[in-house]
Amino acid sequence: MELISFGAAQTVTGSKHLLKTSKGTLLIDCGLYQGNKKENSKILDPELTEVDAVILTHGHLDHTGYLPKLVKHGFNGPIFATAPTIEIAKLIMADNAKIQASEARSKNKHEVKESRKAKPLYDLNDVSKTSALFQQRDWDQVFQWNGVEILFQCAGHILGASSVKIKDGESSIVFSGDLGRSSDSIMFAPKSFHNATAAVIECTYGDRLHGEVSAKADLEAAIKKVKSKEGTLLIPAFSVARSQNVLFYLSQIFREHPHLKLPVYVDSPLTTEVTKLYERFGDYHKLAASDFAHIHKDAQFIEYKSQRESLDKNEESKIIVTASGMMTGGLAPHYLKILSESKSNTLMIVGYQAEGTLGREIVDGIRDFFVEDTSVTWNGDVYISKAFSSHADQKELLDWLDHIKGIKQVFLVHGEESSLIKMQQLVGEKAKIVIEKSSYPIN
Repeated sequence: MELISFGAAQTVTGSKHLLKTSKGTLLIDCGLYQGNKKENSKILDPELTEVDAVILTHGHLDHTGYLPKLVKHGFNGPIFATAPTIEIAKLIMADNAKIQASEARSKNKHEVKESRKAKPLYDLNDVSKTSALFQQRDWDQVFQWNGVEILFQCAGHILGASSVKIKDGESSIVFSGDLGRSSDSIMFAPKSFHNATAAVIECTYGDRLHGEVSAKADLEAAIKKVKSKEGTLLIPAFSVARSQNVLFYLSQIFREHPHLKLPVYVDSPLTTEVTKLYERFGDYHKLAASDFAHIHKDAQFIEYKSQRESLDKNEESKIIVTASGMMTGGLAPHYLKILSESKSNTLMIVGYQAEGTLGREIVDGIRDFFVEDTSVTWNGDVYISKAFSSHADQKELLDWLDHIKGIKQVFLVHGEESSLIKMQQLVGEKAKIVIEKSSYPIN
């Protein structure tokens, strides 16, 4: 076997890992870059047009969002994933196609030359063609593709997320996908494999431990702060997993501390649809029907433009949960503009912010920035929580890896430089930091 990475190599986005087997070529994940749109618009690499089948570890945009582009260029093979991952991917791809179309229209308002007009990577027709290629596979059940054995196992992280093992003859390789926490409030703990020849492991938090800080305690502190100022708490959160975590903790806090209760508005169509999937696929997480009953009791999900317009004028103290989590799209930029002037408001950051995103700029201390071509100064507080992560920390990554016997090669991906270097030091001589488009034989 031979491994070539076309994304998530020395960066935390755009996962695409090409695996050449004796029976054909597999692509493990097919994600968009977040924060660097120039990467997405590059000409499709010729080797990606030779893919025979795709394996998805989970439904996040940076692991699935490039699939319709692949299909647009002729791919028509099977796409293997768990049932929840398939449904999440469909939503994510359709949502992204609409965002691309909207952005293209905005950029082309004053452009008359057809050759210079911005064009979406793909449209809803491409998404529909992609959706028709999905084939559902379950955790813990080995299946065959052209004589190659493939096994999905629970990765934690988000609904339906998987790690995958691929066995071709005597050689085998495992891909961690994005690994979750060992003690997540919603998701089950990641499950490792018994043995493998090689491993490809994510290193998002390879250089740090999450510590004992509680996400619920952080959220409670932010609510107290904004309530004392009679302002609004704005929480841009990923529509898949992070928003459901936030809503779950809010319902817990309100039950335990009724005096902290504030109106909660969820304004993200994608978050609304994904929350329905969490309810539908109850066997894939720890939440019960009663938990969702509390969430729906405590939060109002915005459905209509008129509701959003009313919310824009609403001056009461409240909580708004919206998307995107890195503030690069969705309705987060809209609410940043609406709420930026008042010192009473608080922006709470509850997720990883990749380089090149507006969220990363804010984490780095920038308070004057452009939102949709408008200059904005955020005058309120910024509360950065490091307790919400759905990614395994350094110890959890090493524990997952140590469980697998017989590994001769470890390939480090999906991490920034400091994380990759630290993990390489800890794993030792068999660990290699993957460089994009470099070829690695699997011995």
